[in-house]
Amino acid sequence: MHDFHGTGDPPPTGGSKYHVRVREGKARVCLDYRLPNGWIQEFVAVEADDLAETVAASKAEGGSFHLDACGNIVCGFGDTTEKCLGRFERPILFSNGAYIVTTDPPDPRIGDVWLGPPVGRHYAMSARDIRYGTRESGRLANVHSARAEAIAKRLARELPRWNGARIYVNHHGHAWAPLNVNAGERGPVYLGRLRGFWYPEIPCPS
Repeated sequence: MHDFHGTGDPPPTGGSKYHVRVREGKARVCLDYRLPNGWIQEFVAVEADDLAETVAASKAEGGSFHLDACGNIVCGFGDTTEKCLGRFERPILFSNGAYIVTTDPPDPRIGDVWLGPPVGRHYAMSARDIRYGTRESGRLANVHSARAEAIAKRLARELPRWNGARIYVNHHGHAWAPLNVNAGERGPVYLGRLRGFWYPEIPCPS
């Protein structure tokens, strides 16, 4: 387990995280998923016990974690400390009678509701750039200066005005804008899969 300096962000909060809980006598990765009727139900991961054991052994606060866009397992410890526990790049299938998977949802189209787990790394958007964390190195323009504005504008076309220019990206590169229940939205807005001209991999310290 190592201090994670990839973002400078505080640990993930709200719905953008998974949880490790004891279910049927063993540590399991769980997802609190908001259904279309607004109710929240727990879904339990299938065949991700190694991930659950890694997080459980770290004693992360609340057993909560997320996977960033590079597949790093990122856990919060206290208010400002993040630690990287390693990498996990496989798809995760969650079950609760129905199934939810972290990879491609059925026939995903930009602008539709994102039906996968709403868990990923948070990014902030402006009219011409995208940023993670609070460090200058977190600006996409510092990585792909010629394309950052074009990417920001493309994503902004799909963003509802209410979302405060926040997007999330999961460990498969799928991006979405978060749900705003008060605005009557049906769910997170799918923004497509970000391929190329994105941030380089942030290695987990070894």
